[in-house]
Amino acid sequence: NTPPAKRHHSQPNPGVNERNALGIQSNGKKNFTSLKEVILQM
Repeated sequence: NTPPAKRHHSQPNPGVNERNALGIQSNGKKNFTSLKEVILQM
């Protein structure tokens, strides 16, 4: 089995991850909820 960390970095949609990273950097905790929602939808 692939460790969860490695699976996360090999996602087929890196654009979404980049957008989330930018949102976290600019909005801090405010954007953490939406990030969790995105992860749950994957």
